[in-house]
Amino acid sequence: MEGRLSVSFTKYMQQHYEKRNLKKTGLNWTSGFITKLWTYLYWPQCSNWNEFIHKLNSGAIQSRKREEMESEVHKLYCSEKRINLLQKDQHLLSTPLDSLLELPDAHLQAWVNQFEVAILERNRIFIPEADLSSTHLHRWLLSSSWLTRSKRRVRSSRYRKILPLIRELRKRSTRFKG
Repeated sequence: MEGRLSVSFTKYMQQHYEKRNLKKTGLNWTSGFITKLWTYLYWPQCSNWNEFIHKLNSGAIQSRKREEMESEVHKLYCSEKRINLLQKDQHLLSTPLDSLLELPDAHLQAWVNQFEVAILERNRIFIPEADLSSTHLHRWLLSSSWLTRSKRRVRSSRYRKILPLIRELRKRSTRFKG
């Protein structure tokens, strides 16, 4: 059959149903026949073939994924990103690198995910001191003209959200002034 069904099957079944005065149609029979072929013959063959092929390659795929994960762990563990991690995330660096690399795949992936989240949190909270000591930022923080220029800006919800950050930046800028 090679995946095709002749149109003449539909015609012959239609003629058969008309001779017997049945309400069925040749088109319905053909679509049902194709459905049964796919359900009981082609689909199990495809599934069996895919299972056979992918089981042969699964070992190679797993080892490649493991190598990629180990290189990611090594890169994160030895990078400068580990500097200034928050206190609550310091436990990620307490385990030696050799012990980390012996962990199962799921645990190793969890460590990578936790480390990336720790870096994001550190970057969200940490404000580099070099930026605070810049003269432009220092002048801007000390001047109050930007604050009173527009009443719309002062009343905006965006301003109310960043007001604590502005106050903190002003405190820090006075610390770095002298």
